Amino acid sequence: MANVLSNGIGESAGDLLATCSPLIHSGTVWWVDSATGTDGASPSGRSASAPLATLAQAVTNASSHDIIVFKSGHTQTLTAAQTLSKSLTLVGLGSSGGLPTVKFTNNQAAANLFTISGADVQLRNIWIEENAQACATARVTVTG
Repeated sequence: MANVLSNGIGESAGDLLATCSPLIHSGTVWWVDSATGTDGASPSGRSASAPLATLAQAVTNASSHDIIVFKSGHTQTLTAAQTLSKSLTLVGLGSSGGLPTVKFTNNQAAANLFTISGADVQLRNIWIEENAQACATARVTVTG
């Protein structure tokens, strides 16, 4: 069954997924904002006005074919690799100076930031920052 958001995600600039209207998709849209979000089990995060705080909680709550939307300015430092084993689309809202305003930083030496093992995973308009640890690099491993 298709879900229709008549106003799309509601952005006027940025990634096409964020600006298209209407948005027709088969899953749920999950909202994440590090500044105002609160993690909790579903139905938390199903509203832009009541977002989740972290990627990990959004991935836990989401099912395959869902969209996880990070509000403009979301920043998150990961201390463990985030495994994406479901078919998910992760999209960041906003841009500044031509760069995404959604940033993920890896704070672990010589380890992955994201491990993608699911089919049809998309990372859209997300800035993957250089690692905070010395001699480590921000890495995305794709095995799916």
